[in-house]
Amino acid sequence: METNIQEGFAVFTLPKNQKADPLLTLPLKANSIFHTIFFFYLLLQGQEYQDQRGAFNIIINPKFQINVREKSGTVVLAAGQYGPDRWKAGAGGCTYTFAAYVSYTVVTIVSGTLVQLIDRANIQQPEIYTLSWYGTAQERINSGDYDTSGNVSDHISTSYHPTVEFGVGTLSRVQLEQGVVATPYMGRLRESSPKFCGSLYPSRLKNSKR
Repeated sequence: METNIQEGFAVFTLPKNQKADPLLTLPLKANSIFHTIFFFYLLLQGQEYQDQRGAFNIIINPKFQINVREKSGTVVLAAGQYGPDRWKAGAGGCTYTFAAYVSYTVVTIVSGTLVQLIDRANIQQPEIYTLSWYGTAQERINSGDYDTSGNVSDHISTSYHPTVEFGVGTLSRVQLEQGVVATPYMGRLRESSPKFCGSLYPSRLKNSKR
């Protein structure tokens, strides 16, 4: 009967009636340990890449999952009033509903517009930025023309706080990045978004809902 020896992810077969010599299996064990360490190294490298790639998206709370004001149902906002963290109603107010999923939330804007004021400290350098998102809503950067996902670009400077503004339709996973081409969504890690949202509150409001 053949004998199988499993070391890490590899399985070695010995001929019939041959027993495994412990000394001979030492290199296999060392090789298995090396491959296991290398496997976890690749996982960590992938996580680091995701962290760096996600930092290119300068939208805060891009998946609308941070909702410390605990809005629910059909939300009606007056002009300038905040709903999801870092997102506020435009000049004409905003009425929206939302559906929360495991890894993101979909907002449906019924009327008006939803706006985010971009912190210019997050702008790496004056450059053309492109906006993309999932959904049917159209959007504009600053006072430009409304258009569909991936077709909205504008030159953004560090001398002012630019805005992104969404009209009627569905909306989720928003990404604003350098360049003229929209890349696949790689938003900020969820645990980092509350930190960024909170860092922009006035100190007296950090422990309250505004």
